[in-house]
Amino acid sequence: MTRTTHTYVLLELSRAAYDEIARKMREAGYDQAFDAEGEIDMRGIAVTREPTQLPVNFLLNGRKIASPVASLTYEELVTMAGKTGNPSMTVFDKKSGRGFAPHTGKVIELVEGMVINCVHTGNA
Repeated sequence: MTRTTHTYVLLELSRAAYDEIARKMREAGYDQAFDAEGEIDMRGIAVTREPTQLPVNFLLNGRKIASPVASLTYEELVTMAGKTGNPSMTVFDKKSGRGFAPHTGKVIELVEGMVINCVHTGNA
């Protein structure tokens, strides 16, 4: 008789992430992966991000940009905006409704329709 034991980590996800994984698992025929409490046993299954469709179209200081890459650094965006130094930058993701202010060294994952503003504020 062979006896197998294993341990696992229970990773809490947002409802949206859980529902997406559950839907895709069921569509792929993995109904046996669900226990009575709704936990999903994902042994042997890896998770990855959706590939970004290139180019990624976004606005930089009101100009339409078609980026051939999915991410850019703060410094690359400053140069693309025709600025120098460390200007203020705001990034707004229309899809999620979230915004943030990146800083030197930050990598920005581009999202279709993103709005980026890069300006010198004069607050030296």
